[in-house]
Amino acid sequence: MTPRYSRMKTVKPQSFDKPIDISEKHYPTIYLSLADIPAAKNWKIGEKYKIMLEVRQKSMTQNDDKDKGSVTFDILKIGTE
Repeated sequence: MTPRYSRMKTVKPQSFDKPIDISEKHYPTIYLSLADIPAAKNWKIGEKYKIMLEVRQKSMTQNDDKDKGSVTFDILKIGTE
């Protein structure tokens, strides 16, 4: 099956309310073992790459504002271009 990257949503960095002053915005981050994504051994830091994930949702929390909250996933499969 061909990856459908056109369906991928651009993620916007967000600011976090912390007790210390952090004015930078941060992108969501995932940490993967090179055993899970061996193609990354040849990638360069700072470059952009596309990966495709198959995930299973584990949990979700929402604030009173329905657009804010968080979600947790198990990563079941990883693919690269």
